[in-house]
Amino acid sequence: MLSVSTLQWIGTAYHQRESPVGHTLGSLQIVIADIDRDADAIETWMRPATKATIIKTVEAMASLFQAPVPDDLGFDLYILALAQMPGPVFKAARNKLITTHKWPRLPLPADFVAAGQEEQERIDAVRSVLQTARRQAERAILTLR
Repeated sequence: MLSVSTLQWIGTAYHQRESPVGHTLGSLQIVIADIDRDADAIETWMRPATKATIIKTVEAMASLFQAPVPDDLGFDLYILALAQMPGPVFKAARNKLITTHKWPRLPLPADFVAAGQEEQERIDAVRSVLQTARRQAERAILTLR
């Protein structure tokens, strides 16, 4: 038994005078291009947090928690450690720490990493889904050729 969508797909291929296989290959190539575009967008979005964002965040958190800002060398190390975090993960960690941090001191870089872990895992899961979908589309293309 054929589904309605399968019949529509065959009908579209017939009316366009394409073979169903050629129609499928073209569709799969479009899917791969869309996946690649999405993966590129994620990589662009995942750029590290900017130094300005980190400085502003640390200073605001120091004010919020009534804690001193580290001295020059300590502040530089703090920024260096946090600058390795992807921007969205840093922001998610900041937002979580603002509501959950309990001590009258600045959160340590390790606290930021721990607080951002859930967001990082969510983003990694999306990347994995995209990679799997791309591999499946590539295999389908090889099978149809």
